[in-house]
Amino acid sequence: MQPATAKWYDRRDSVFVEFCLEDSKDVQVKFDKSKFEFSCVSGTDNIKHQNTVDLFGEIDPKGSKHRRTDRSVLCCLRKAEAGKSWPRLTKDKTKNNWLSVDFNNWKDWEDDSDEDLSSFDKFSEMMNSMGGDDLPDGADEEVCFLINIILFLMCFISFITEAGVGKFHFIKISQCKAVKEELFFLFLVLFCSMILQTAMMKVSTIVKNK
Repeated sequence: MQPATAKWYDRRDSVFVEFCLEDSKDVQVKFDKSKFEFSCVSGTDNIKHQNTVDLFGEIDPKGSKHRRTDRSVLCCLRKAEAGKSWPRLTKDKTKNNWLSVDFNNWKDWEDDSDEDLSSFDKFSEMMNSMGGDDLPDGADEEVCFLINIILFLMCFISFITEAGVGKFHFIKISQCKAVKEELFFLFLVLFCSMILQTAMMKVSTIVKNK
């Protein structure tokens, strides 16, 4: 068993570590407050890799994520204290032959007033485009909630326009049978849409966890 080659870079609220392995499988990543462990099997020869990293600072284990692709495994370690720079990844200053700085993505964010949009949010967007698992929890629910609010407002505007309220006739919707039937139908469609979205999110969560 040997350590996997990796490169890392620092951001305001997260630290990114990319393990450069092609065709990896059986990927296991365990996040702890002060360290994280990585292991997998890679290549046609099924070479076993394992890395245990004692970190320079503390991280949020629940907020940290990873994503596997055919060429690498990218880990996003969310800092417990955002805004604190990490001069190195490891707790000790000892040089590790398997670890290097990712200069292509390195940025002196401390002097950059435009930094950010959270780098963790950028990571989420990037992961969405790559496909796979381990997106932050709750993001899908928030999007669906906003969609449902918009649909509800659109239906309500449609209802009052059909009833003549939008034309200042001010008739009572409850007295208009046709409008009552349409209102019931559209609310039924909205309700079914919410149920379908919830079911899709549950299925997506199950697939991601497999």
